[in-house]
Amino acid sequence: MLFLFFSSNNLVNFVFDIGMKRLFFEYIVSCALLLCLFNACKREKYHEPDVYDRVVLYYMDGKENNLSQYIIQNYNEIKEGYVPKAKSSDVLLVYIHNDRWPAQLIRLTSEGGYVKETLIKEFSFNVSAQPAVIRQILNFTAERFPSYQNGLVFSSHGTGYLPVGYYKSPANFTISKSDGVSVPYTQPIPVYDDFDYSTTGTKAIGDDVSNSTDIWDLAELLPLKYDFIIFDCCLMGCVEVAYQLRNKVDNIVFSQTEILARGMDYVNMAKALFAKDGPDLNSVCTDYMNLYNNTEDPSATISLVRTDCIDSLASICNRIMSYSSEQIKSIDRNGLQRYFRTYTPVRRDFFYDLDDFMKVLASDKDYERFKACLDAVVVCAYHTDSFMIYDRGFKLDRNCGFSTYVPINYASWHPYLNNCYQLLDWCRDVYGENCQNFPYL
Repeated sequence: MLFLFFSSNNLVNFVFDIGMKRLFFEYIVSCALLLCLFNACKREKYHEPDVYDRVVLYYMDGKENNLSQYIIQNYNEIKEGYVPKAKSSDVLLVYIHNDRWPAQLIRLTSEGGYVKETLIKEFSFNVSAQPAVIRQILNFTAERFPSYQNGLVFSSHGTGYLPVGYYKSPANFTISKSDGVSVPYTQPIPVYDDFDYSTTGTKAIGDDVSNSTDIWDLAELLPLKYDFIIFDCCLMGCVEVAYQLRNKVDNIVFSQTEILARGMDYVNMAKALFAKDGPDLNSVCTDYMNLYNNTEDPSATISLVRTDCIDSLASICNRIMSYSSEQIKSIDRNGLQRYFRTYTPVRRDFFYDLDDFMKVLASDKDYERFKACLDAVVVCAYHTDSFMIYDRGFKLDRNCGFSTYVPINYASWHPYLNNCYQLLDWCRDVYGENCQNFPYL
């Protein structure tokens, strides 16, 4: 009986041990399954979203111009600064085209302290400044990376509101005597112009007539409304540019003067654009000024403007123009702040301070109204004390945030510009639909 007692007890223990082992095994299997399920859920949490929070595209064109080396330098500077993490809902894209690399769209992400460059697509374009190319890249980006907030940074040549090719060679353009239609001559007019075509000092030199985009074309081809556009391009800071783009962008950062070929502060730019509380465009402006303020020849202007109130600015300017047509003919341009360097005999005097221009023309009451509208549109405006003062430059006493065209007609190439100027929304809404009261237009 004692034997049976011990045998039964051992049997119970044996069965108990088997049950515990089975329970333990089942516990381990359950934990493994839960861990797999947890990892699967974790991976699911970071899948690419259907719509991203913020997408910023740097459009960097250094092909067939004198900017290739600077574009590459700027691209490397972008990688030195803030780059969104790989699983972030913020997206940093760079479309880059230069003399060394084919046209390509790249997504930059940060992983483990390193910047990863993911090629999204390579393109076979020969140039990247034509309207059809810009349209294709922007459309592709908008479709591939839909977002609640969108920003653009353009880095290339720029000449403000001027028609394609005009800034480089104004004397090549005139009115055809045969039909009175404004067309460029196929052969240059024999006018000696001491403009330096080979300089690499700024971003306004060397744009080819057939490979550029007018501002009215740019306004048409933008596929969506952008939260901001930053122009790292010369002479884009015109009221005409902002007004033409008013329905396609909320905020614009641009320069009233040329921009030195080094460009903007790309190391710090992305950090400001992807700031937690929204794009810090004021910091983009101050970083740009800090980049040049401590140089041997400080030369920079920049402003940030809003477009939601710019219609009111056009309205008050229209009122001022209603009684100022004759004053424009006799205006003393030397008293206006200019934003262009001096060449002879083609002065390229197409960019003056908007505030100076209106101050000369407006009554006291209308000028007060103009200033109130201007202050509502211009968020900030900065300038150095001079611009390239040792290379046909000029003093900078002020910068209201906008340059503008003061109509002229003293040279054979001005009628072409004036005809093209009438294509702009600003000219239509400020000077009138047919500009009949303004002899130059």
